[in-house]
Amino acid sequence: MASKPKKPAVPFFKERREFLFRVLNGVRPANYSLEMTVVTKIFAHFENDLDFLSKVNPPSWMKGDSLRWFLTCDGKQFLDKKYKEFKFKIAEFEKCVDSGEKFGDDLIGHQTLTLRDFLNEQ
Repeated sequence: MASKPKKPAVPFFKERREFLFRVLNGVRPANYSLEMTVVTKIFAHFENDLDFLSKVNPPSWMKGDSLRWFLTCDGKQFLDKKYKEFKFKIAEFEKCVDSGEKFGDDLIGHQTLTLRDFLNEQ
C-alpha cells in the first residue's frame, strides 16, 4: 500500500514565528497553532514580502493576545494601508541648475510708475 505524499512545508517558519512574537510583544499565545495559521494567511496575502512584514507594527491600541483581528475587514484594511504606505515611492523632480548663462534678449521698455501713467497710455 502506497503512503500519502507529504505536503510541502510552508516556507519562512522562523520569520512567521518572529512576526507572531513581535506583534504579541513576546507573549506566547494560548492557541499557538491557530495563531500560526493566521500568520500564514497574512504572509500569503502579502506574498511572503519579508521586507514589509518584518517592519510592520500592530496598531498602538491593540493589546490583545491574538492576531485574529488582522483577518477581519478592519484588520485587512489596516494592513493594506500600511503596505501601500510602505511601497509608496515619491516622484523625483528634475533639479534646476543655474548655469549662469543668459538665454534670449533683455527687454528694456518704458515702465509705468503710476496708475495715471498706465491709464493715459491706453
